[in-house]
Amino acid sequence: MDYAPPCAFKDTLGNMVGFDVDIFKEIASRLDIDVEFKVINWASKEELLEEGEIDCIASSFTLSKTRQLNYALTTPTLYNAQVVVVKDGSNIYDIKDLNEKRIGILNGSNMEEFVKEVHDNLTFKQIVQYNSFLAAIEDLKMYVVDAVFIDLLIANYIIQNNTTDFRILGSAITNEKYTYAFRRGDKLLRNIVEKIMLELEYEGRVLEASKKWFGSDIYLFGR
Repeated sequence: MDYAPPCAFKDTLGNMVGFDVDIFKEIASRLDIDVEFKVINWASKEELLEEGEIDCIASSFTLSKTRQLNYALTTPTLYNAQVVVVKDGSNIYDIKDLNEKRIGILNGSNMEEFVKEVHDNLTFKQIVQYNSFLAAIEDLKMYVVDAVFIDLLIANYIIQNNTTDFRILGSAITNEKYTYAFRRGDKLLRNIVEKIMLELEYEGRVLEASKKWFGSDIYLFGR
């Protein structure tokens, strides 16, 4: 994904930065291997992993029971939640206010499942699917959509670093946890990465990265 701050995103120079980037740079260093960070189409993440184009989905990947069956997952890495972001002057204050509104969601995200669940109670004027949260936020800024379903960590970063006023609805849609995902047959690689993650937590390196990118210790490694 090209825009999942503060976990992974491109800075003004085009370099990949963020919490997950720092963690995997340290993991690669300890394994004495090179690491390559790839921006992918989020909707194609499963195929790219299975085809070997990537070896790990390392940012903004939500833990779920279904995914536990389909991937070799690490222990949870971060707390997160799914929230709704609107323009500050919007008349949307609650989930029920989304009725007859244009909604933006990430293509291939868990929010598509939520949309199907609530569609009996809400009638959306339009559901627009995006390949990037950045594109969704840009359309929200331009009033193309009325609200965007988005990860709380990303929403907080956008609001703190954007000159356009946005607002997060008071109630989270769902609470969740992030994890790192490997191919189902790559349990050995997953175990090696987990072992190094725990070493980093013990040494205080994860705490250092968490405070750097989130301002507090919200990580779950070793807890």
